[in-house]
Amino acid sequence: MIKLQHLPTHKEHLNDIHRFKINTSATIKAEGQAHVLSRLEGEKIEIITKDSISFFHYAESFVIPAAAEEYIIRNLTKEPVMMVKAFVKN
Repeated sequence: MIKLQHLPTHKEHLNDIHRFKINTSATIKAEGQAHVLSRLEGEKIEIITKDSISFFHYAESFVIPAAAEEYIIRNLTKEPVMMVKAFVKN
C-alpha cells in the first residue's frame, strides 16, 4: 500500500515534490524524468530497477535516472517508510 501526498511548490519553482508512505512496496514510473529521493522514516528499503538492485537506510538520498523508466521501492521492515520525491515540473 502507498499513500501519496503532493506538496506543491511555488509556481515559478522548477521542481515539484511528492511525499509518500509505503507499507510493503510501490512501483513508481519515472515518466521520462530523473527522481531525487530522500528517506524520512523507516530503517531499510530495496530499490529495484531493470538494471540493478540497491539498498538504502534511514536519512539517505539517491537519484533514479530517467532511463530507469520505472522502479520498485520495497520496504524491508515491518514499519512504514516515508520518502520524499523531487522531480522537474512538466
